[in-house]
Parts: sequence; C-alpha cells; structure tokens
Amino acid sequence: MPALDQPSQFPPELQHEIPPTVSDLAAQIDPWVTYHLKTTILSDVHYENQLYGVLNLFHASIFPLRRRFMTIPQGLLRKMVDADSIDEYLADLSFGSAGGLHESRNLRMLYWSSIV
Repeated sequence: MPALDQPSQFPPELQHEIPPTVSDLAAQIDPWVTYHLKTTILSDVHYENQLYGVLNLFHASIFPLRRRFMTIPQGLLRKMVDADSIDEYLADLSFGSAGGLHESRNLRMLYWSSIV
C-alpha cells in the first residue's frame, strides 16, 4: 500500500467494466444517503456550501473511488469587489453565497455596450 512519505507512482490502468444501468446505480445508493439528500433539498437551504456535503456524499455513492472519480467544489468565478469601489446604486454587484460582494454577471455586458 502506498504511503504519503514514499515517492508517487502512477496508478495502474483502469480495468474495463461494463457500465451499470440506472437501476444498478440506484440500487447501490444507501437509504440514509437518499434520506439525507431529500431532507437537505426540502429544507430552507440558503447558501450553496450547505449542499456540498450531501452532494459529495451522493456523488460518491454513484461514482465509485475505484473508477477515480473526484468531486471538486466550484471555485469563485467572479471577481471580488473592494468595499471602496461600490457605487451608490449597487447595480453592478452580486452577493455571493459565502457573503462576499462580486461583480455582477451583467457588469461586463454593460461595460462593452457602453464603449461600442
């Protein structure tokens, strides 16, 4: 078994597997995963990060480790706005799920339409 203090070695090739059917995939999901997913979705989820745990759990139950699947949370896609550069209308701002202020999705469109 490889250890973290040993040099990295490229893993062996993946073995061919017959793709599972939808029924096979559904059957391998543990009931508590389904319960947790349903209760989370039906609750008053306000922030995206509240879904990370249950979605990661759900994905891990469908996409097995032996097939080398990995779930990576989405990174910030929009530039953070400095508090000193906020205009009085807040029109060019979006409030992120982590509480930060970001450039509005429409800001670039507004900029380009104003210089054309």
